Amino acid sequence: MRIEDQIKQSQFEDAYHKMVVNVMFTARFIELKFERIFKKHGLTSQQYNVLRILRGQYPKPICAGDVLSRMLDQSSNITRLMEKLLQKGLVERKINELNRRMHDISITPNGLAVLEKIAPDFNEVMIDYRKIAPEQAEIVSDLLDQFRG
Repeated sequence: MRIEDQIKQSQFEDAYHKMVVNVMFTARFIELKFERIFKKHGLTSQQYNVLRILRGQYPKPICAGDVLSRMLDQSSNITRLMEKLLQKGLVERKINELNRRMHDISITPNGLAVLEKIAPDFNEVMIDYRKIAPEQAEIVSDLLDQFRG
């Protein structure tokens, strides 16, 4: 469905305004689909993002600052996120042996298991986006990269 129909706005200031509104609307549309999945598994999108980053590092630990620098939402409160994930038993924190002021964070077997449980639901949503040819997906991704300069 066209953005004009979705938000019931027939005119935009110009093509650029329409494009930005469309990107913002679409980003939120996609975000809500995935938030429902994460909520079903007791996570927020930020917590899921942290677990994915830690799984990518696995089995090596990583410091919280490095996790934050890789997150989709870099304005997240990383300390609060880590505490929630620690309470759920999905991550573990140890004092860094080389720098005792730093903590090493790693995903636990429970954290890996949660990501495995989420995978089928995640993949089901991704099917919707596979209607676009891989070449077109690359073009969209390249265009979005241009947004960020």
